[in-house]
This record gives sequence, structure tokens and C-alpha cells, in this order.
Amino acid sequence: MLRQLQINNYAIIRDLDVRFESGLTVITGETGAGKSILLGALGLILGKRADSRVLFDMSKKCIVEGRFDISNYGLRDFFEHSDLDYEEEAVIRREVQANGKSRAFINDTPVTLNVLEELASRLIHIHSQHETLDLNRSRFQTGVLDSLGGNEKRLEQYRQSFEHWRKTKAQLQEARERHAQALAERDYIQFQFDELDEAKLDGSDELALESELLRLRNAGDSQQALMEAVGHLQAEQGSALKALRQAASALRPVLRWQESLEEMAGRIESLRIECEDIAASLEQAASNSTSDPEQQAALEERLDQLNRLLHKHRLQRVSQLIELRDQFDQRLQDVDLQGDALQKLEQESLEAEQKLRKQAAELSAQRKKAIPGLEKSVQKLLGEVGMPDARLSVELGLLPEPGTSGQDQVQFLFASNKGSRPEELRQVASGGELSRLMLCIKSLVAARKALPTLIFDEIDSGVSGEIGRKIGVIMEEMARGHQVIAITHLPQIAACGQRHLFVYKDNSRAQTQTLIRELPQSERVEAIARMISGEQISDAARANARELLTL
Repeated sequence: MLRQLQINNYAIIRDLDVRFESGLTVITGETGAGKSILLGALGLILGKRADSRVLFDMSKKCIVEGRFDISNYGLRDFFEHSDLDYEEEAVIRREVQANGKSRAFINDTPVTLNVLEELASRLIHIHSQHETLDLNRSRFQTGVLDSLGGNEKRLEQYRQSFEHWRKTKAQLQEARERHAQALAERDYIQFQFDELDEAKLDGSDELALESELLRLRNAGDSQQALMEAVGHLQAEQGSALKALRQAASALRPVLRWQESLEEMAGRIESLRIECEDIAASLEQAASNSTSDPEQQAALEERLDQLNRLLHKHRLQRVSQLIELRDQFDQRLQDVDLQGDALQKLEQESLEAEQKLRKQAAELSAQRKKAIPGLEKSVQKLLGEVGMPDARLSVELGLLPEPGTSGQDQVQFLFASNKGSRPEELRQVASGGELSRLMLCIKSLVAARKALPTLIFDEIDSGVSGEIGRKIGVIMEEMARGHQVIAITHLPQIAACGQRHLFVYKDNSRAQTQTLIRELPQSERVEAIARMISGEQISDAARANARELLTL
């Protein structure tokens, strides 16, 4: 509910502070006094475009600030989502600089115009002959039908299911794309894996294989060198063993009288034994160092295979090939797992859609039940506001896919004259008719749910006094549970207000400015009488005004 509106330096408003209360507040004033300017300033905190040309004094900035009681609007989630401090009184402020730049604030926190507009749209609705576009929108029409059909809880459950289905559907599409790409790559991955797997990679060091191949390639030379070494150690003539035996034999006679040489003799004996052992080992190595053409060919083929794979995959070691093989194996397993997950997700999505369509059908059934009551109630109210032959017809169509509000395409059709065929509102209804139709619909909705502050801007244009009185009565009934503000030129409507604000021009200074004040009961009689008879107020006009105020 709007509690206070402060306007500084806007158009011909220098400084204005207006306080509002619940119930029906009427605003009247002379033509050109600034009623429309008041709405223009209010439009700034509703997120409308700012223009520096509206500044009263170009040396100062324009500030429009509104204070709202939001305790009954359920907006805590909105504030948390927008990273704003929540308080039961919200302050919305808009500032416009002389250079045209503007800033918006909610509870003194800077916000974007989108956030400002989203919040303000939940706090105030303005209706005039130029502000009835909502009436032509299917979303608004669907909301009206749901309000009168008592579908709020059912619609909330549906929207939760819709969000789950939407997310599941998006996940399914993403999973299908990933799986399709994986399948497209599977043959390539399988080929790479098979090639590495068939190579029987076992961690063998390719350097060890190259060393063994080198040994096999030079087996003959190795055997010849070994046997030559053996010959030097133990040949009949001139061998190392023979020389050692001769040395030992030469020392043996003198050991009897020179014991100090026993150590030398022992060392010679050790050398002889070591030499015989080395010779035996060399003989064994020579016997083992034989060529094996088959093994050599196998090793050459194996090394060729490993080198080819290393070169192909631009790697350096066999261990890296093993890691790559295991990666290909894992990717193949992932493709299979993706297939299993895809099937599970397809089933989940199917179940979510089935549940959603069931809930959409239930919503549709409830909406169909609500249509006759809506059409009958609107027709009755249209008669009261001067359109006895007008008729509202509601049609339900089926959308190809479920939407955020179900699978129904709601369409309001309107006929203003008896016997006319109902057609789309935008094609047949005038601005005045749309305004009164909106009033009728809003009054029905207001009886069912909490509404934002409703501002009606001269929707009574072109109606007679008696019809104006009925419009005022409807507003008065709406205001029992909602804040309603009506800008009017009809005395019949002005008399229905619980509070009466009067807008006027002050020419006492060098520059004209708009002011506004609340009229006490005594002044209301004069103001309404002036609306009836003009500047020359007659006693009959005063009597008529008193009568209107007591009805």
C-alpha cells in the first residue's frame, strides 16, 4: 500500500509531500492543475523512462520517493533474490540529473531499472484509457480466470512441476547432444583403443629391448671376443694361468727358510683361483652368446611397433602409451554409462511431462468451470456502468506445449452492442469501454485476492452522472479490502471517496507550481458543488453535493 509520495523539482512541482491511507482516495482539481503531472512523477518510481526536460529547476536534480507498506505482499523472496534488505516498509526512490542520467534505489540500495520496475509492478497498477493494455494480454486474462476459479494453489503446484519438467527437458537435450557426439567419436576411440590393446603393452622398457636387440645383432663378435679372452687366461702357451702356476712353483722352495713370502704366495694362489673362475665364466658367456635370428626378428618387429605408436601419438615412453590406452578404455565405458543415464533421464522427463499435462488438464477443467460465472458477473457489472448490451465471452484454446500457466490459450472476446458477434478486445472496444471493462474485472478479482494499489485515471470519461455514481460505488466496494486511488472529474465519483485530495496551481510566486492538499468535509461540499455547476456555485449545486456525500 502506498503510504507517502514525495516529489521534488518535477515539471511544475517544486516540493510536494502527499500521504495516503487505505480505502478510496479521490483526487480532483482544475484542468491543467497537475493531476497528470502527479502520475508522471509516480511513473518514475514505476520504472518509466527519465527525461531531464521535466526538471522544475535545471540547477537541481529531480527526486521522487514513494513509501510503501509491503507487509501483506509476500515479497521477502524477491528481496532476498535481488540481494536487498527486506523491511515491511519499502522506500523506492528515483533521481534524475540535469544531464538526463538517472539512478534508482530500493531501501537506499542502488538497483537497475528492471529490478525497480519488477517491484513497482507488484505494488501499483495504473488504469486509464491509455493504460489498459494488460486487458489484451493472454497472461492477464488467464490470471483473471484463475483468480475467480480459485486456482492459486493448483497453479503454484503446476508451476513447480513445470519448472521441474523444463529443467529435466533441458538436461535431457544436453545429455542427448553429448551422447550423440560420443557415439560419433566411438568408432574412432574404439579403433585407437584396439590398436593399443592389441600391442599388449606390459610396461617393458623400450631401452631394455633395444639393448637386447643390440646383443643379438653382435652375438658372433661377442663370442669370438670372449673365447679370445679365455685363451689369454688359460691357453697352453703364454696364458695368465700358466704364468701364475709358474710363479707359485718358483716361490715354493724358498718358503721353508723365508716365511715372510707365504703371504705373497697366498696372494698368487688367490689370483690363480680367480683367474680360473673368470675363465670359466667367460667360457659360459661365450657358449650363451649365440645368435637367434627368430628372436632378433621378433625384437625388431616389437620395437618397430612401439616406435610407430609413440610417433603416432607423439609420446616419449611406453608407460605413456599405457596411460593413453586406459584413457580410451575409460571413454568407451563412459559412452556406455551415458547411454544408461540417457535412458534414465528420458524416463524421468516422460514422467515429469505426464504429471505436468495431468495438472494442466486439471487447471483447464477448473478454468472452464469458472468461465460462465465470470461472463455472467462481468455482464451484470457492465450494465451497472452504462453498457447494458455489452458482453464478455471467454474462449479456451490449446497451446501446442505446456506453458508457465498451463496449456490453455485464454482469449477475452467482447461485443459492445446487442446482437454483435464477440471479437478480440483490441479490435472492437474503445478506450472508455476498455477502462470500464477493466474496472468490472478488477472489482471481481479484488473480492478474491489481495491486489496492489489501484490507481484509476479518469476512466469515467464520457459517462453520465448516474453511471459515474455506479462506477464510484464499485470503486468504493473494491476499496474495502484494497487501496484505491481515483483521479476523476465526476462529482459522483469524487463524493464516494473516504479522502479527497485537491490539486491546484499556486501563482503567488514568480513561477507557477502545483500543490495538493486534503479537503476537510466542509470544503468537499464546495469542491464537489464546483464540479457540478462550475465557478458560479449555486445553492442547488451545494445541496446536490451534500446529497452525494451522504449517499
